[in-house]
Amino acid sequence: GPCAMVFEQDHVTEAEIPPQIKQACPPGDQDIGQLCRISGSIGMTISTAYAAPDAARMIADADRALYASKHAGRGVARMHDRKTG
Repeated sequence: GPCAMVFEQDHVTEAEIPPQIKQACPPGDQDIGQLCRISGSIGMTISTAYAAPDAARMIADADRALYASKHAGRGVARMHDRKTG
């Protein structure tokens, strides 16, 4: 199912990866140093697009972008466009 993630940097540590994503990898592939490829549709927004960032509004906007990604096909990412809603 969908999960919301908020990152303040351009990379994450293993401890910051949500369990929903970790569970997508077979148990043997979760060992340190092993590569596990997953794919999914992603909806995003960025706090600088808002005069006063509001978490609920940003999550709703990212959710709309997620559904636009899913409509566009598998493995697609979409950034929420404040101009078109």
